[in-house]
Amino acid sequence: MRQRINGFIDSSQNVTHYSSFECFCKFISQLILTSQKESILYIEKSNTMKLSKINNYSSFQTLIDKSRNLVFLGGTLQPLNEFEIFKERVDSNEFIFKEYPHIISKDRCQLLVINAQLEYSFKQKNENLNQLMIQTNSLIQDIEKCIPEGIVIFMQTYTFLEQFKQYAKSNNLQFSKQVFFDEKQSSQILEKYSEVAKKGAILLSVVGGSLSEGINFSDHLARAVIIFGVPYPNLDSFELKEQININGNQYYDNITMRAVNQCIGRVIRHKNDYGLLFLIDKRFSEDKLRLKFSTWLQNRITIQNDFKGTNFFESFKKIL
Repeated sequence: MRQRINGFIDSSQNVTHYSSFECFCKFISQLILTSQKESILYIEKSNTMKLSKINNYSSFQTLIDKSRNLVFLGGTLQPLNEFEIFKERVDSNEFIFKEYPHIISKDRCQLLVINAQLEYSFKQKNENLNQLMIQTNSLIQDIEKCIPEGIVIFMQTYTFLEQFKQYAKSNNLQFSKQVFFDEKQSSQILEKYSEVAKKGAILLSVVGGSLSEGINFSDHLARAVIIFGVPYPNLDSFELKEQININGNQYYDNITMRAVNQCIGRVIRHKNDYGLLFLIDKRFSEDKLRLKFSTWLQNRITIQNDFKGTNFFESFKKIL
């Protein structure tokens, strides 16, 4: 193994000159030699060594150098701050950003930000957890009464999802719709939910989980999407800290809001679709986050301190 590794380092060197440890160190050095600002090597708590690429701009530089034109297309590219690097590498006049309005009209999708009294935060003290559960249950109960067919709810972590699941079970909570909780190890939850969503069902999952991206919750599968809390990644991650050190503090907000925009995209899947969006956390009403919503949503936002009901679905009753 030592000889094989050393062959990657320099085939012209005599491998017997290196100890196994020296050989390993040189191999690792070669892995990160391309740019120390693009990769980090660290030891996780599990004593596992991890080499992680935290900056991919050099990969794009090859594309820029070899391409006459480079086009990025997507529905959730915002926030766009990470694309600023391309402005630095090409003439500013050659960097063009085009954005087009959503295909659906304003009356088919609205966003309600609810300034809930308690904040959904990793820093939430345990003594407030029960009050947070009461608040969460109350909001779900109030909202579900106004929403026909299916509702998809995204919590900020699997830990909070499990805590609410146990709270609902221990308090024998009753909902007017059938409730399904996402499980990491089960792929059947979505199928079971889909079978009854037309009659009324609630699916609870997690931002960044398997159900938050790429799933087609069209029509009755999601007449509403509810997001509880701002899903900031845990800052205990060494890799995330390095990303922030390199890309600036706004990187933290950007990756968070990109995940939120992905979840929001679950509610509208075609031009005849319609539904409501609920964001439960007062921080969503602050400019630093609110301005990072996709532009098509900016004129559809209503901010409330408490949920006061909605007549949004009145005009769609004939369809339902």
